[in-house]
Amino acid sequence: MVYLFGIASVEASSAYPTKKVLIMYSYNQDLPFYADFTAGLKQRLEEERAVNIQFFYEYLDMNASVNETFSQALATVLRQKYQQSPPDSIVIHGMPGIKFLLKYGLEIFGDIPITAVVTRIPNLGNQQLPSNYTVYYPTIDIAKTVQMIIALQPETENLHVIIGESSSEQLVRSMLPEQLEAFSKRLTITYLDNLTAAELLGRIKEIDGSAAILFIDFAQDSQQNRFIPAHVLRSICTQAQVPVFGSYSTHLADAAVGGYVLNMHQFGLEIGEKILAALRGGHTANSLESVEVAHYMADWKVMQRWNMSERKLPSGTVVINQPASVWTSYTWHIFGIILIIVVQAVLISRHMRKRKQAEKELARLDQLHLVGEMAAGIGHEIRNPLTTVRGYLQLLGIKKKLPNPETLQIMISELDRANSIITEFLKLAKNKVIQRSLYSLNDLVENLMPILQAEASLRGHDLIYISTATPAVMIDEKEVHQVVLNLVMNGLDAMTAHGVLKIQTSTVQNRVMLSITDQGPGIPDEVANKIGTPFFTTKANGTGLGLSICFAIAERHGGRLEFITDPNGTTFNFYLPIPKRRINHE
Repeated sequence: MVYLFGIASVEASSAYPTKKVLIMYSYNQDLPFYADFTAGLKQRLEEERAVNIQFFYEYLDMNASVNETFSQALATVLRQKYQQSPPDSIVIHGMPGIKFLLKYGLEIFGDIPITAVVTRIPNLGNQQLPSNYTVYYPTIDIAKTVQMIIALQPETENLHVIIGESSSEQLVRSMLPEQLEAFSKRLTITYLDNLTAAELLGRIKEIDGSAAILFIDFAQDSQQNRFIPAHVLRSICTQAQVPVFGSYSTHLADAAVGGYVLNMHQFGLEIGEKILAALRGGHTANSLESVEVAHYMADWKVMQRWNMSERKLPSGTVVINQPASVWTSYTWHIFGIILIIVVQAVLISRHMRKRKQAEKELARLDQLHLVGEMAAGIGHEIRNPLTTVRGYLQLLGIKKKLPNPETLQIMISELDRANSIITEFLKLAKNKVIQRSLYSLNDLVENLMPILQAEASLRGHDLIYISTATPAVMIDEKEVHQVVLNLVMNGLDAMTAHGVLKIQTSTVQNRVMLSITDQGPGIPDEVANKIGTPFFTTKANGTGLGLSICFAIAERHGGRLEFITDPNGTTFNFYLPIPKRRINHE
């Protein structure tokens, strides 16, 4: 199903033109190499000072079950979405998405320049590229990884090569014998292909002795089941009794020794440069081009597991997770650190209370991060089927084949409700991407006042709003909107009898502050120590996530959330940093 993401835009400047870049992905955002590629792409585009870039995202989730009816409906949705505000340039990643645009791209986007990106040599068959297309793919020399295997483990006699069954993987498979021909007398090479995932893991368990495993890719098995290759590699490394080498830089995060690997972040940087050239009017049309972004990488910790010597690595190998020679390399640094520790010890003895508060905050952040990672996992497992079902319901709605549209709307609303619950969990994720823009905190609060006044009246309370002129701040409007609502509702809940809730904005040093004060009985000490802890609540029907989400939002914005409480009431202060340019201007 299509994920329709909002705009992540760079603040526009009147001195430079603004260009819209639409980044489209064939699958969902959970693939590790997508994250690395996108980070490199955005880094290069945002470094460009002569143009302001606005980013749009589409995650198409084009799995094996996608059919022609779905594709036509998807094309209709995209055409309607971008008809009034088309992008200036499009980046599409993955063969399913590329084939989709080759068929429907002219109908959806016209002749807008399209940069197509794949991680392997594309299998386009006899299809001709339209004049507005350029396809880029990274080159990789598998033979160099085999040379690295032999150098690190000279006793290797058997090499087991893992490759999946997708069309692009099979294209790579067809070229492997030629690339590995030079090693045919030195090694017995076995290709672990045409297998199900379960059969593959079974074969892995049987490999031992003087052998090594080379993982190329595994996005699809022999029964057409699709997989995230990183997940398959992780299972293989867990089961393997011999070293496993990879072909992507992201594979090193899954216990692979290393190899001559594709650096997806560098690939993103290179494509970013190509996009900028196209935006300047230098687009290379109707071409298929390779990009060199591979280099030697190795994981020192994994090498130690297999008793491999770093001295045998090829020259120029990037080694990660390697401990530094502390004393010989940083002698004066160590003396400096010792001096700093002595000074800190004196300061710590005078500030024990602040230390305890800091330790509590660190513990809360660690727990919040853990819950965020758990929530992200839950969201990935549940969101895909929900969005798929909703997509087909929308498709049926478009064709108007259902006799009872009201029932269809109820079903979609229920799915939206379930999806919103998952979204609440995902808001705890520490690494959640937010879309920030300059916005007035006063305007945000004033827009919410009718809702807040009505809620206060229903509960028998009064609400006072005191605003002072404050600079605009860089915020995600929806997230800060939620913070205000959560804090106000908590304040109203805290007052059992008739009370007054005060909302106030002000500027404190280099920060804008929002204060919300209630006239409740205050927060007991045993409860105050747990404020912000996920799933802790004193309400009968509470989830314990409201304040946790507020703390997480404050952290993501570079701000902070604090509270002061006594028997006469509680005040929550929400601080947001003022952009440096605004500070200097004022």
